[in-house]
Amino acid sequence: MEEKRWYEKTLEDRLEELERCNQCKFCTTVCPLWDGWFVHASSGKMRSIRSVVKGTAKPDEKLVDVMYYCTVCGRCEQMCKSHSGGLITTEIIEEMRHQMVYKYGLYLPRHKEICSDVLRDYNPYHGKHEDRFSWLTRTPPNKGEYVYFVGCTDAYRMKDVAVATTELLLDSGVNLTMFWKELCCSSVLLRTGFVEDAIPIMEKNRKNLMETGAKVAVTSCAGCYRTLKKDYERIGGAGIEIQHSSELLRDLINNGKIKCKRGMNGVRATYHDPCHLGRHCDFYDAPREVIDRIPGLEFVEMSNNRENSVCCGAGGGFRSGFTDKSVEMAYKRLLEAKDIGAKLLITCCPFCELNLKQASEVKKSRVKVMDLTELVTSLL
Repeated sequence: MEEKRWYEKTLEDRLEELERCNQCKFCTTVCPLWDGWFVHASSGKMRSIRSVVKGTAKPDEKLVDVMYYCTVCGRCEQMCKSHSGGLITTEIIEEMRHQMVYKYGLYLPRHKEICSDVLRDYNPYHGKHEDRFSWLTRTPPNKGEYVYFVGCTDAYRMKDVAVATTELLLDSGVNLTMFWKELCCSSVLLRTGFVEDAIPIMEKNRKNLMETGAKVAVTSCAGCYRTLKKDYERIGGAGIEIQHSSELLRDLINNGKIKCKRGMNGVRATYHDPCHLGRHCDFYDAPREVIDRIPGLEFVEMSNNRENSVCCGAGGGFRSGFTDKSVEMAYKRLLEAKDIGAKLLITCCPFCELNLKQASEVKKSRVKVMDLTELVTSLL
């Protein structure tokens, strides 16, 4: 298949940038997957990509292991920008994956299966497309100022988050409707290199969003937020304003539309910044502002927070490709919460919540994991 341009620059255009990687290895100090293997760190990946672009190395199955052993969390990019060559490592790795899929026919088999699921049923969870709204407890109006972009993880795996978000917004007087023609936002395809398969789905979502007549699309999924907010710009934008549910939640609390009737005295909690919200979109304050309004709750930051937050291990196709390692990464995050005495770990990403909860169950952690909207709903 002829390679198409997705990012403004192809890897060939970035050769000069790739040459700027001076192998300082500062990235190894922040990579959550670094365990002594050079190729697993960003510097090793940059060298491998440079060799492929220059034609001194042939893409093969070893390259698959190198490129997909990464959550594309962006922590190496942050380090490189502030202390070294300034490479946009996440974009470079994702573009290499793009080329691997369509130019060289290389990918993880599980990612190909997921792509097939999305193309067939518009979700990566092997669920029926007609079941996307099976969790609804009541039917919102067909039109509204706000349209809820649920996301596949909430719709098929973390349904309690979808229920809590919908009911809380409706009960607060938000003029909300559902995105009845919702398809997968295609984040999972973009992150794993299946860009050409993602674009037609994204274009359908864009068209359908504009036809809703809503002013704002609100989503409770960090992955959907990043994709709709940033990646859809490459196809002309999502067509309407994109807002994360925590922003709307904050505004409703500040306007007196939501009041927590019950407090959480004696409970120490912390917050996990999802990579797609935090480093990818510079989105940190709204969730914390909501947490600060919960009566009696003692909020304590983990040592790695905000732009230095450690990835839970779920993103970038890593959970589906390296499940055991993904759970291990999530457990390390739970240990970090435990170290500061937190009994509750709050997050705003259903995929982070899913992975952290699985790690908590497997490792028998006593740290409870909860979505922010679910938490607020439980206190009304």
